[in-house]
Amino acid sequence: MISYLKKNFYLRNILFIFIYLSITTSSVYSVPCGSFISDLNRKWEFSEAWQFRKGDNLDWKELQVEETFWIQRNIPDYGISKTENISGYHWYRCKIILPENFAAPIQPLGIQFGKIRDIDEVYLNGSLIGKTGSLLPNLDPDFHRERIYSIPTNLLLPGENVISVRIYAVGKQQGLKTIPTIYNEAELIQKQFSSESIAIGFGYIFILMGIYFLTGAFIRGLRAENTFFGLFSISIGLYTLVRTQYRYEIFQTFQGSYIFELMILVPLPALFINFLIFHLNSKRNIFVIALEVFLGILFVTIPFIKTLSGWTLIIAAFNYALPVVFGIVVYYIVSNFKANFAKLRFILIGLIGLFPTIIIDSLTALEILSLEGTIYFGFFFFLLLISVQLSEEMVSSLEKYIAMESELIQMEKIKTGFLLNISNEFKTGIEKIALVVGKLNQTKKLNKSEKPASQVLDSQLRNTISMIDEAILLSNIEEGNYKIHHSHITVSEIIMDCIQLSEQRLDQKRKNLHVTIHPSDANVETDPVLFRAISRNLIENAFLYTDKSVRIDVDFELKDHQYILTISDEGLGMNHFEQENLFKKFIRGAKDNIIPGAGIGLTLVNASTNLLGGTLKVKSAEGMGSIFVITIPTESSSHSKEVITSPKKLNKKKVKS
Repeated sequence: MISYLKKNFYLRNILFIFIYLSITTSSVYSVPCGSFISDLNRKWEFSEAWQFRKGDNLDWKELQVEETFWIQRNIPDYGISKTENISGYHWYRCKIILPENFAAPIQPLGIQFGKIRDIDEVYLNGSLIGKTGSLLPNLDPDFHRERIYSIPTNLLLPGENVISVRIYAVGKQQGLKTIPTIYNEAELIQKQFSSESIAIGFGYIFILMGIYFLTGAFIRGLRAENTFFGLFSISIGLYTLVRTQYRYEIFQTFQGSYIFELMILVPLPALFINFLIFHLNSKRNIFVIALEVFLGILFVTIPFIKTLSGWTLIIAAFNYALPVVFGIVVYYIVSNFKANFAKLRFILIGLIGLFPTIIIDSLTALEILSLEGTIYFGFFFFLLLISVQLSEEMVSSLEKYIAMESELIQMEKIKTGFLLNISNEFKTGIEKIALVVGKLNQTKKLNKSEKPASQVLDSQLRNTISMIDEAILLSNIEEGNYKIHHSHITVSEIIMDCIQLSEQRLDQKRKNLHVTIHPSDANVETDPVLFRAISRNLIENAFLYTDKSVRIDVDFELKDHQYILTISDEGLGMNHFEQENLFKKFIRGAKDNIIPGAGIGLTLVNASTNLLGGTLKVKSAEGMGSIFVITIPTESSSHSKEVITSPKKLNKKKVKS
């Protein structure tokens, strides 16, 4: 029995505390107009006993007016009146009574009216405290802004005070939609922002989703389905943001923001239908084209419409098109259901959740319903499911791409091995031919006419053997079979040999070729095979891709335990695409089909440089020439004075000091 009493005692105390807290923490006091307001630090709502009168007289803002023709109305008082035409001016008035010795509020006061159709002015005791929209010089209605106006404390009077609201309704909609509230102004603004934070968050999420899929579309080669879905998602995000008070952060006037809102809304069905068509690999039919023409006409008309009646007509026409959109979507889904069920399963679920929210939102825009915010959840659900669908396909495509890339790598290895085998056989034959030619030259005395031909033959044989050696070298580097062998080399001898080999092979005697070696007798410790491969290919490339009259510079410098080889020319240069594929095997520029070569020279240069622990930098632009800079570390070097001379003088080892 004692335990029962104790239990009930605790229950009674808990109930008492709960009721006490509910009463004391209740922050809203809802009273009719004409009520006594004891404390301005509390939150007061005035929903009943507002005075209303149609017409306009600026004397109605004053504290005392003749009340014979005024009628009482309760708030919300909003919509289309069935008994009278309320368009034009109408007034609302509400009296509040303050104590004779009322205390000023701790925080600045504000009064919140929510959204008002369409233009309003608010007065306190005859003084204007806020207005939205204008009638003159140009009609500028604003039925979207949440009205929160400051209440200057110095305008408040002991005893009776009057809040007067002068409204001008452009269309048939009229009245006050939200119960007017007097409270701490900062709290009212914060509450308004908080009420729209979900919508703003959804807006940014939709935009980021759209950017993600647009980026994916570009990376994967402008896939139409990803492009249309990305544009659709970004448009939904912008539409969501502009439906909040955030619109006033972007646009200076309501008119501009509302035109933008309609221009975002109208193309949405066309973007989604095109996404669906490309997603299902279908074709656009006559109904789709007709719908796009209709929506296109609406779209181009919107910027020229500046009246509320015109905007209402656009929204109505758009709503009439929605059943057609629904029919087209159903047609494509049904006709492709069996063949593309895997592509449709998430879209179907998303559409089931989306279409009811679209209807609700359209009816809300026409102010038939008042259920704002449902569209955000509908589109989030819909876009999320489509994102899952497209992400699965992107992952599947990526896996296929990786598999294809692996196959291509394997095929390239087989191709490289095959070419290597042929190269070895071909090299053996060429070497035998070169041996025979050499013996003939030794045993037979050549006359003057035969010597040039013999020299050309000898040069071509040397170049062919060199190309084969380089192909084998590249294969060994790629397979990891090449071992670096350092030895001391004389830089000028290798560079001059590469220049002369290029001149003989290409039959070019360059007069505008400048060679600078610093120091002149530079001797470095490096791999001679790799250094020769780098020098030969860069020098020959400069010869191949420039006119004979174009200047070519070959510069070598020893500096800070590294050597720098720079080959530059003033030729045609390379575009961005050519530079991206510069070091890929067997890929050559657009002009390369008329220029001799195997397409592995720069690949070998890059591989050799990396193997030596160096770096390769390229600077080029179309019409601006090209610069190749090779930087490779070295452990030992010998130094002398710099020399700037011609290839011929270097070959004869005449050095200027």
